[in-house]
Amino acid sequence: LCFNEITKIEGIEEASNLEQLDLSYNLIKRVEGLKGLPSLVSLEINNNLIYRLEDINVLKRLVPHIKRLNLSNNAICDVKSYKWIVLRRLANLDNLDGKSVTDADRELASEKLSAITPDLILHHSSYQP
Repeated sequence: LCFNEITKIEGIEEASNLEQLDLSYNLIKRVEGLKGLPSLVSLEINNNLIYRLEDINVLKRLVPHIKRLNLSNNAICDVKSYKWIVLRRLANLDNLDGKSVTDADRELASEKLSAITPDLILHHSSYQP
C-alpha cells in the first residue's frame, strides 16, 4: 500500500491475520484504523505526515505487541526525545526506524524519561564512594 497517496488508515480492521503492513510514502497524518489487528508485528509508516506524539499512545493501545516500527522521515521524528519516548511506550520493539533496539537503548530510554535518575540521586546525595 505504499506510494498510493493514502490520507487515512481505514478498511483493514478485518485483516486479523495481517502481520506486516507497509504504508510508507503516503499522506497519512494520524495513526488510526489499526484496531482488530492482533497479529501485526511490523508497521512501515515512514515518509508520511505524522507529527503528533499522541500517535505513539494509539500504537501502544491498538498494537502493543508490535516488534518493528518505521516512522522515519515524519515530522514526529524531529520531536525532542522522540526515540526515547517511543522506546519507553512501545517496550516490545526490537527495531525502530530501521535500526535494532538494544537493551542499552531501552535502559537509556528509561533513564532519560525518568524524573529521578540514578545520576541525579548520586549528584544530590551525601554518599561518597
